Amino acid sequence: MRTEEVLSARPGSWFTRVFEDAVGLLAQQLNHTAVAELTGVSWATVGSVAERLVEEKLREDRFEGLRRIGVDEISYRKHHKDLTVVMNHDRDQAIWVGVGKSSETLGEFFEELGPERARLLEVASIDMSAGYEKAIRQYAPQAEIVLVRFHVARLANDAVTEVRRQEVRKLEPSERTTLKGTRWILLKRRQCLDADEAATLAAIKNTISPVYRASLLKESFLDIFTSKTRPEG
Repeated sequence: MRTEEVLSARPGSWFTRVFEDAVGLLAQQLNHTAVAELTGVSWATVGSVAERLVEEKLREDRFEGLRRIGVDEISYRKHHKDLTVVMNHDRDQAIWVGVGKSSETLGEFFEELGPERARLLEVASIDMSAGYEKAIRQYAPQAEIVLVRFHVARLANDAVTEVRRQEVRKLEPSERTTLKGTRWILLKRRQCLDADEAATLAAIKNTISPVYRASLLKESFLDIFTSKTRPEG
């Protein structure tokens, strides 16, 4: 048997490039099972197509000129499996993916990146993973670590919610009406409140000051992310 290369298909594939490109586009948005059902191919075939596309389209120069990277984790298989994804912030594209979410996983990226290119990194944004921070400190100690706003805001909001719960426990049932239905109002940014929500927040200020104070501290803390003035020290 002799195999001939044709322009309409990739080497080793039984499908046209157009069809595989469509499968790849769907695979970016849906899981393999859904893509298989929509296209009429097997689950394993979807994976094979994705592998061929990645091999063809992954830029060989993706590690060149890196200055600002982002590191985050995603989960799959109902959150039982984790992946670490490294982004090039300047190009807004993923440049590396590894199985797991530990310092060892991110260390694999830096080993592939190499010490010379690692020394050029200026900024690395991460969630509050101690493992990611450990790897960056080890391989690129000169890089400034920036915590992703989403994760920091979530902690601030969780703190407000916990203060609200504590105050509800202290109040008599008849006194809890002031806090009823206020959870999401307390978590919204002040500039996003409508008139009724602002009035509800004012009532909390006058009657249950610990909850209002927690909300005020949250707002002041999150304002740091929108400030154009760089903190000193």
